[in-house]
Amino acid sequence: MMNSEARKRAAGIAASNPTDHSRARRWKGRPRDFQREALRLFALERERTLLPWSYVTLACGIEMCLRVECMTVHAPKRIDYPEFVCIYCGLPGDGKDHLLPKPNTGEALRKYVLVVPSCGECNGFINDFPDPHVGRRRILAQQKIAKKNRHLLERKEKSEAELNELGHELRSVAIKNNNKARGVRLRLAWPDDHAYDLRAFQHSGIENPAGLGLCDEVALAYSDRPYWEEVA
Repeated sequence: MMNSEARKRAAGIAASNPTDHSRARRWKGRPRDFQREALRLFALERERTLLPWSYVTLACGIEMCLRVECMTVHAPKRIDYPEFVCIYCGLPGDGKDHLLPKPNTGEALRKYVLVVPSCGECNGFINDFPDPHVGRRRILAQQKIAKKNRHLLERKEKSEAELNELGHELRSVAIKNNNKARGVRLRLAWPDDHAYDLRAFQHSGIENPAGLGLCDEVALAYSDRPYWEEVA
């Protein structure tokens, strides 16, 4: 088994004080790959198994420094939303969405990855969206739900009188479409509680989530605007 110094040499890391910048080694690859490489080196050096979606911050202040001595690893933090309820559309879901910090855009106070419940469809819609603000993520997810169901939403719901004029098969199809459209509209109106996000973050110990760019003071749903409107 490699001893501590051998592991440091293999990882290309100098054993030095985190405040000593003279022997800093910086990541030269794509910035988005830095966290993965830093976590790999940390796990190798410290012989630890890290939780998925752990996050590294640096004590030295050097951007993308790879010295393990400079690193602090933060475990993901679960936000206190109701379990198994997608925060973006209200459907039941056992998925998780991970809100990554943005240390280079004024969000340096947040040192951890936030974990919130989501359904598989919404998670797929916003998977590559970099903004951790749950309100903007919700609007984007609901926009995509609306686009996916545009024809269903534009179709006028048939009244009971109109349904009674249809044959059995057409009536069944029309009722099914009515119910589908109602379900989509409910998803586009989620949440019906305007304190939904703020309360979840504050119950999790984050007193000013709006100030950290994580949510709005008042949670709005996509149905508060025309469903065809684009999200900037």
